[in-house]
Amino acid sequence: MLAWRIYGPILHTGEGKRGNPMKALRCVGGAYFLLGVLVPVRQLQSSGGMGTFDRTGMINASIGGAPLINVLCTMYLHPPETKVNPLLWLGYVITAGGAAMVFYFKPKG
Repeated sequence: MLAWRIYGPILHTGEGKRGNPMKALRCVGGAYFLLGVLVPVRQLQSSGGMGTFDRTGMINASIGGAPLINVLCTMYLHPPETKVNPLLWLGYVITAGGAAMVFYFKPKG
């Protein structure tokens, strides 16, 4: 999970070399759509698994704090020039807690 989510810092470096952040972002978006949507849907359709999702599997596959890990890796590889506001850390806690609550309290059925 950590290795997969450090694409943000790598993308940031690539943006500087390409001169336009949209070029790098377009490549990432295309790769995500192909590998994250088209390939799995095709595989699930061919195996008959499109309707066999269970709650536990979906929760475990969705949790991970990916955006939080991305920001932390970016801050580590590209340290901020000024001191980080302590409210940023509070925001991390609120975000992680909110995501956990959404998954835990979502309507059944």
